[in-house]
Amino acid sequence: MIVHVLSRPAVHGVITTAYLIHVISRHNICILMIGPDRGKIMLEGRSVLLVEDEYFIADDLAGTLRAAGARVIGPIGTLENALKQVSEDGLPDAALLDVDLHGERAYPLVDLLTQKDVPVVLVTGYDRAALPPLYRHLPHVMKPADIDTILPMLKEMTYKPTT
Repeated sequence: MIVHVLSRPAVHGVITTAYLIHVISRHNICILMIGPDRGKIMLEGRSVLLVEDEYFIADDLAGTLRAAGARVIGPIGTLENALKQVSEDGLPDAALLDVDLHGERAYPLVDLLTQKDVPVVLVTGYDRAALPPLYRHLPHVMKPADIDTILPMLKEMTYKPTT
């Protein structure tokens, strides 16, 4: 990860600062532009449960989430281990879940998390129409996952106003 801090001269007394974070992974290069109104890091202070059974996808997503400031729980590759993690360590601020985990559907975990008001994003190779009707309303990202779509979704879903 490479971080560049760019500042412009003050305009009306405000110095504009932007953070460019380059995340280089095995499969792509992701450049996040994070402005001053979003804080230094997009997901700072938020925990994200990452459940994905494909190693390289899980590794890439975990690295990018960490670069954005998230505390990543996982990646976890099985439904059983994900359910165990949540029962033992409590609820995350949000969850990024693959629907198909080695042929086993993640819907029991989705049910548990949504019943506890944990925001869930489904990351899957399935089109929304292929999902059971009960889950079609959930945020959905098709694989290959576009992190430029996922990060703003997670930020919005986990927004915590400051006082």
